[in-house]
Amino acid sequence: MAYNQTFPTSTNDDYDYDYEEASEMFVWTELMPTLIIYSITMILGIVGNVLIVLTTLLYKRMKSPTNLFLSSLAVTDLLLIVFCIPVKVAKLFSYSWSMGALLCKTVHYMQSFTAICSVLTLTVMSIERYYAIMYPMKAKYICTISQTKKTITAIWLISAILAAPILLVQILLPVGVRIQAFWCVRNLDNVLLWRIYE
Repeated sequence: MAYNQTFPTSTNDDYDYDYEEASEMFVWTELMPTLIIYSITMILGIVGNVLIVLTTLLYKRMKSPTNLFLSSLAVTDLLLIVFCIPVKVAKLFSYSWSMGALLCKTVHYMQSFTAICSVLTLTVMSIERYYAIMYPMKAKYICTISQTKKTITAIWLISAILAAPILLVQILLPVGVRIQAFWCVRNLDNVLLWRIYE
């Protein structure tokens, strides 16, 4: 069964966003579980990932290609935790975006960057493990620490480039008539930007 729906493409200037009314609508019983989960995630994430990075850096016998890839994953997780979770927690207490355009773009860029970096790292790590198991003699000469460091650097550069379109798509949208506030949203009006982003 087919449905035909149309959606308005323009915004309504008469929309009356009331910042004071929105800020009084917090329900602590709904916010507390989310706040607790974010806090636990942040604490465990920082402690666990810092331990992984320190273990790999401090103990020479832990410096294997696989452990270097795991350290790279730990660093991307740390970036996500440090940049994004505090902003998400602050966002819980406001229905508008009060942290400026730079943070709006940076937080969403870091989310994309860390996701891409994690996926690429896991993919390359799987290929390295496959090669080490299937061709153990060749792997000793090909899957070296030096080669792994170069691969990790390439992964980070590729991830930074692939995540860059989010910087163009993410904007601050002004809302409200009496009191103006902002929402950090993706620009749905520019089709070209969406094609670049996708």
